[in-house]
Amino acid sequence: MKFRLNLKRLEKQDEVLEGEASPDELDLADVRDPLVSINRPVRFSLTATRLQESILVQGRVEMDLDCSCARCLELFTKRVELDPWNAIIPLEGEERAVIKDDSVDLTPYVREDIVFALPQHPLCKPECRGLPVAPIKTTDSAGSSCQDEKLTTPSAWSALDQLKLK
Repeated sequence: MKFRLNLKRLEKQDEVLEGEASPDELDLADVRDPLVSINRPVRFSLTATRLQESILVQGRVEMDLDCSCARCLELFTKRVELDPWNAIIPLEGEERAVIKDDSVDLTPYVREDIVFALPQHPLCKPECRGLPVAPIKTTDSAGSSCQDEKLTTPSAWSALDQLKLK
């Protein structure tokens, strides 16, 4: 496992973890979002330091996401950087890390912060105006229908304006 720290080595010196991990290795394949896909490797550079009753992990985690714009549905790539990324992994107490074969797996900690960093409403550009609105047909006073040349955005209240009570 790429995110496993050996506690015996960590007692003697800091441990450096660098490289890439696939979404499957971080158990990110099951993250279901219709607008965000994690298809590319997650890159990381981490340094772990043993404290008395915990491990301090500091460094950088980054990835490129395949996204669909929430306004216009255009496909784009968004880089997410967790820099700096810091975690204190407790080795004692109720919330202590699981220790197996004198090792601690950092995967759940990295995965949780990646999931929290995913965009909730991805936009291709901050100024994206969304899908173009089709021209609105209007009827003039003579009764002939014509198409309005300018694109207009319908008001959110227009449906309520048409509502007839009684």
